[in-house]
Amino acid sequence: MNFNAVNCSSDIQNMGVGDCPSKIGQANFLIWTTDGFEFATKAGVTLAALQAGIQAKTVYPLLLVHGTTSSDTEDGTYTSDNGEITIPTSKGKWVKEFKFQVPAYLMANIYSFDGQNGRMMILDTFSQLLGTSSDGTKFSGYSVKNITIRKPMLPEDKNTIMTVSMIVEFDIIEEYTTNMAYVAIDWADEINGLQDATMAVNSSAAELVTVTVTRDSDNTGVTGLVLTDFKIENTAGTAFAITSATPSATVDGEYAIVVAVMASGDYIVDLETPSSMTTEGYESTAEGTFTIS
Repeated sequence: MNFNAVNCSSDIQNMGVGDCPSKIGQANFLIWTTDGFEFATKAGVTLAALQAGIQAKTVYPLLLVHGTTSSDTEDGTYTSDNGEITIPTSKGKWVKEFKFQVPAYLMANIYSFDGQNGRMMILDTFSQLLGTSSDGTKFSGYSVKNITIRKPMLPEDKNTIMTVSMIVEFDIIEEYTTNMAYVAIDWADEINGLQDATMAVNSSAAELVTVTVTRDSDNTGVTGLVLTDFKIENTAGTAFAITSATPSATVDGEYAIVVAVMASGDYIVDLETPSSMTTEGYESTAEGTFTIS
């Protein structure tokens, strides 16, 4: 296998123990992906490839894990009354409860994973990305189903930190036994998921629109955007060419957008979809609107 394969039965002699526990650390960070997301090769397990998945909304980094509880089940069996016949009836399940410290303003976001299926990669405390490889070449997260979010009572203050549990069932046994794999990475601290942002129009004219882009989480201005991060359309969906987007020298998140001459009518200004933006890390949750008279 081209990946580092975990074989817990290796190096066991007499009453000794294997070295499997020393190879794998505790869960430190979870990354949910769609079923179809995978790395084509071990060399392809890069931050750039992961970030491309984030921008395409097929990869969602979650939060730091602050505790794990096992709810694993054993194989089910039927035993006859006389004890002479034992028949297997079901496979045991690997079920983990991961606990996160979540600010109240992100509660709706974490709730969106409730009931979801997909795949889950685990970043352990040794900076290893844990997953599965059935052919020794491709690498993906473990198949998971029926994610359950245990919902605490919401506080009045949106900045209050809440403990939220995510219960995950890893449903294909072979993926985390015979086909388990891991890849050591050195870019764990650079993984960043998308942040929600809101667009607001400050002023508009036939060739100039001034907007402010703020992060929904803390209402601070989003800096570093460039002209290819923005789009302007009329209500019929016709796009207008943007020739420049100049950030304010005094107000974070404010941009002066120069655009082709717009006739009278109603318009929409917004961020491009994440996969089309030049600047990574943001997704618009509210567009700006304006009218040219």
